Amino acid sequence: MEAYFDNSATTRCFDEVKDIVCKTMTGDFGNPSAMHKKGMEAENYVRRSAQTLAKLLKVNEKEILFTSGGTESDNLAIIGGVQANKRMGNHIITTAVEPSALAQPFAYLKEQGYKPKHSFRFFFGCDEEKGMADVQYYAKNYKEPAFSVVPDVMFPVCNGEKGILEFDATRSVKSSKLVSFESGIMSNQVPAEAVAVLTLTEEETSKVKEVVEAVGGTCEKQADGSVKVYVHGIPAHAAFPEGSESAEVKMAGLLKKSGVLDEDAANLMDAICEMFGDYYGAGLNIPFEDEGSGKLTHVGGMCKLENGVFWQDVNIRYNVTAVYEVLMENITKTLKAHGFELTEAHDSAPCFTDPKSKEVQALMEVCNRNLEMELEPYVMGGGTYSRKLKHAVGFGPGIPGKAKRFGTERGGAHQADEYIEIEHLKKAFVIYVEAIQKLDEVVD
Repeated sequence: MEAYFDNSATTRCFDEVKDIVCKTMTGDFGNPSAMHKKGMEAENYVRRSAQTLAKLLKVNEKEILFTSGGTESDNLAIIGGVQANKRMGNHIITTAVEPSALAQPFAYLKEQGYKPKHSFRFFFGCDEEKGMADVQYYAKNYKEPAFSVVPDVMFPVCNGEKGILEFDATRSVKSSKLVSFESGIMSNQVPAEAVAVLTLTEEETSKVKEVVEAVGGTCEKQADGSVKVYVHGIPAHAAFPEGSESAEVKMAGLLKKSGVLDEDAANLMDAICEMFGDYYGAGLNIPFEDEGSGKLTHVGGMCKLENGVFWQDVNIRYNVTAVYEVLMENITKTLKAHGFELTEAHDSAPCFTDPKSKEVQALMEVCNRNLEMELEPYVMGGGTYSRKLKHAVGFGPGIPGKAKRFGTERGGAHQADEYIEIEHLKKAFVIYVEAIQKLDEVVD
């Protein structure tokens, strides 16, 4: 069997595309610039193609240019774009691993005198969601840039990030009713689904079914006689839980409400609802708020009951001014009160850049002018590569205040169908071009 891994360069065309190409090459093969009938037929193909692409890309038909291939396109975009925008500066950013189609135009532009005051490095991170070991390795083994911009947030400037504390806790569960309980697929997300399996009588099954189906869940009898219960919630990023609904908490509340659980299982459901019923630390006895970074947030991201042991993962975004040791002391006491033992904890300290620094002010000016807004720098609960670099801020590409295509349940960060508008990317590109030139002026 052959495995092909170069689709980003050349991809096998669809059969319908092949058929159209064969038809135009053998039947409608006229010169689309000619005035005779064959030429006009060929021109219609080109025009319809441009219209289709323009509609898909949401651009003007006149912005679509057909070339002979990638190399010509790269040259046209890079050299033509620079020549047309000389008034904006003479700074070009590239990497050391570009294919020749891109490397040669950049070499040409370098020969033409485009020389920034600073050198630039462009990182493609591969471990941002799993600990950021890649950029930590770089920072440890190489000299860090004088200033870094991380395009992983909303405009304008994210000048600070809350600390991220993730821990695991376990407790034993002695229950003849609750066989299993599972929810969540990642630590930094309000869980979207929860599943529980119970051993129940017919009467007890009816009670569970009544409360579960009333909120859109399902309750099904399994082949082995057990009962499987499923409920869904509304997922959201752990740093921005507003408007979400934890499926874990929802399931725990429904099972407790049904009245079918024995004592230890009921106590576990109570603990889940008490610890994770709010998102702002109260359930773990760590509520905190400050002027610079708002409220502390916490979610129960994942959990699993298996073989009589319940495991819970917790994700906390704590404030820049919060004291880690005090948080841990209160968390440990709260867990113990609910029968849990803290088994493992990982901490990523908060980061902060003075919003009045010349770098932040330069980025703010470029952003607000291009967006025609009066935005302010902010601190968020999310975690980006900024926290692993000494001098870094988040900067776009998201544009605030725009309506979501899919409402609150889809399309957002860490939700299904996460997306960004093409028009926003185009606007962000303009902002980035100007911002990099501005930073080149102000960074020491």
